This record gives sequence, C-alpha cells and structure tokens, in this order.
Amino acid sequence: MAATNFSLRPLEFSTTITAVNHRKPATFLPRKPPTFISFATASPETTAAPTEKPEIELEFIGPKPGADGKSPIDRAKAISGEKLLRNIMLDNKIELYAAYGKVMNCGGGGSCGTCIVEIIDGKDLLNDRTNTELRYLKKKPESWRLACQTIVGNKENSGKVVVQRTDVGSPSVHLWLIWVEEFGGGMRCGVAMVGAFEGGGGGGVVMLGRSIAVIWWRLERGDVGGG
Repeated sequence: MAATNFSLRPLEFSTTITAVNHRKPATFLPRKPPTFISFATASPETTAAPTEKPEIELEFIGPKPGADGKSPIDRAKAISGEKLLRNIMLDNKIELYAAYGKVMNCGGGGSCGTCIVEIIDGKDLLNDRTNTELRYLKKKPESWRLACQTIVGNKENSGKVVVQRTDVGSPSVHLWLIWVEEFGGGMRCGVAMVGAFEGGGGGGVVMLGRSIAVIWWRLERGDVGGG
C-alpha cells in the first residue's frame, strides 16, 4: 500500500479590521409638546357637603295680651353670633320700641336705653352684659337686656331664645331740652338730650331771652311729661 503524504500549512489570520459605519445620518424632527392627562380623584375634602352654620331660634312674646287674652308671639331664626338682637327684630319687622322709643331711640348707639327686652329663656346663648348695659341696667333684673347690645349666639352654639318684649322704654330719666327761637325773620326750633339719670319726673318752661325752652323729663314707665 502506497503511503500518502499530507502537507499542513498554518492558518493565516488577517489583522486588518475594516471599520464599517452602520449609523444613518441624524434626522432632526420638531419636538412635540408633552401631553398631560389628568385624572380626577374624589377626596373626602372635595366631596364633603359644606358645613352648615349653627342657628339660633327666637320667640318674641308681645308686651300685652290680645283680645283672646293671649300674648302674640313672633318667631325668627338667626345665624349664631352674626347679629345683634335689635337687628334681628328690625329685619323681621318685629316691634321693638314703645311709643317713646319710636321717636327718641338713638338708632342702636347704646345711648338712650329704649330697646329694653327681657330674656325669658336661653340667656346662656347670648353675650354677657356690656359696659353700656351695666350702666343703664345696674339696678334692674339680670334678665333685662338692651337689644342693641345683645349678640345672639357665639358662632358655635345653637338653641332657642325666648324674648319678652316690654313697654318699659328706658330705665333712666332723660332730660330733654326743646327750644324755639326767632331766626332770620322766622322761627326755628331744636331738641337735645341734656342728661340721663335715675330719679323722678317733671317738666317746666324756661324763658331764655326771646327763646322758649321746654324741658321734658322721661318717666320710667314710658310716659312723657312736659310743659
């Protein structure tokens, strides 16, 4: 058998590396603004119903009984702590002033004492007596209040207040000076309150030159005297 000769040659490796650029040219596109998607979620704060403000119920008993022997009763409601008793009565067309007070009231300034009421029930729902009330009502029952000084509620409480309307008018004696005088070929007159104090009543006429001054004392039970 004939011998076969094999020739082995070493493998040749090429060290040359050909760089191939596979990157494509960059293309710049206009940038789109971002799109935002909002999802509404229900939370206890946004879905809860608004809290109702506490209210005070009021009953106003008339000062005198009617033909049937019963005193008339008016009713009203007010948000706690937002109004004076005087304003609540006027807003609801509930009579506050006696005959004298209708003419001589100070408009809620706390200087006449004509808006006296008596609190029958619910006084704990009202503010404490003010300094004005302490001056005008210092010798009067604790249940007496000036409507122009009384705040109904404290913005947190609620309940019912029963008010007795009175015809007392003013707890003090008021001294009024009314004058008439010649002026510019005619006559003019004026009125001024010159005092408020505890005491009796009376009246008189005083001549002041050509002027006539009529002095009226305000009596405690609502009567008016004069000369």
